[in-house]
Amino acid sequence: MFKLKIPNPADLTNVVAGTVTRTAQLGLNVAQLVLNLHQTFHSEIASLRKNINHKVDVELVDKFKKTGVWQIHETTGSSEITLTRTFHAEKITLVFSLSDTEQLGPNIPTIDDTGSASQEQTTEHVDLDDIGTAVTCTMTIVKPLKGALLVKCIAVNNHFLIDNVSYTDDASVATRKDAEADYRRSNIYIAPQFDTLGEPMQQGLVAFLEERGFNDVLAKFILEYSKQRERVQRINWLEGLEKFITKDQGSGLIAT
Repeated sequence: MFKLKIPNPADLTNVVAGTVTRTAQLGLNVAQLVLNLHQTFHSEIASLRKNINHKVDVELVDKFKKTGVWQIHETTGSSEITLTRTFHAEKITLVFSLSDTEQLGPNIPTIDDTGSASQEQTTEHVDLDDIGTAVTCTMTIVKPLKGALLVKCIAVNNHFLIDNVSYTDDASVATRKDAEADYRRSNIYIAPQFDTLGEPMQQGLVAFLEERGFNDVLAKFILEYSKQRERVQRINWLEGLEKFITKDQGSGLIAT
């Protein structure tokens, strides 16, 4: 026969007292952890501000901006950066994102004269400072009444590595930013890999793009500017977190 066991009142008192004690300790721990986090924010932000241009070719970035050939468009808090320019009647747009930046290992692709890549294998020790950064880019060239070219490429090792060059006779498909345009872009004929094209075609396309400012100077700017903006965006992110997790000095409560 089942017998109901009635707990001892003294045991219940001990359980409640222990729970209250642990809750109080947890409250103290949380307060201390949040205080430590607040101090960490200050330390990280100060360090980033001090080294915001560390290992960045600031002179190159400033010189590129002053030429005024390319206009820079970006929004605080957004990882996407857009460069625009005109070339005669053509409208050229190059888009890259800080979230599409990748750190490469010691086998960094090298770019030959046609814009194709070769992989240099090495077993020698590579200093971490020599490890490259790759930034994925998309360039669109719109010509009135003639459609648009879409160039998929990567800025790496101060050069551009071209993946492919596609064409559409509907320029709006290349430039619009909506679901329908995204779908139609996905159905554009997938151009052959650039390095599989004949050498005369590769050289001709590279010359065509270089005439429009698609060159080593632009590639290096993108790589340097990405490093600089990454630090700025990280500072903004840390400041946003700090502001959100700020202790309300009046009530003593943590904002949620």
